[in-house]
Amino acid sequence: MKPTDFAKQLTSFFSEYLPGTRNLSANTIMAYRDTFRLLLMFCHDFCKISTEKLSIKMLDDNLVIRFLDWIQEERHCSIATRNQRLASIHAFFGTFRHRTRNTCLGVKKSCKYHFRSTKNRLSSTLHQSRHSFCFQHQIQKQYLDVGT
Repeated sequence: MKPTDFAKQLTSFFSEYLPGTRNLSANTIMAYRDTFRLLLMFCHDFCKISTEKLSIKMLDDNLVIRFLDWIQEERHCSIATRNQRLASIHAFFGTFRHRTRNTCLGVKKSCKYHFRSTKNRLSSTLHQSRHSFCFQHQIQKQYLDVGT
């Protein structure tokens, strides 16, 4: 069977773009891989689309949104995980949108509105550690300045 446009682009994405162009770590590439493994599973099991027949045109906005909702509701993943999966899909479509503009522009445009807000625990942790660092720096400076 002849590979679909999706299969060709996905192969190029994982074999050339992520390790070569972006020079991403193996762990990051595995996170991207997990996204597409789940997407293929979702398409096969819930949308009844054979992975051998999946094309880029089939990956419309509606399918991507249903996939993201499925990840969050059925698999009980957090909003942060949902957003990470969406970011992986954005990266995939972003790699070849200039070559196949008409095919994926709708998904790329509309998906950007579907990130969900999370309480940013990392930001507050960084703020606290920065505050702690500044406080420690002031104390060290006081002790160093006392001797001069």
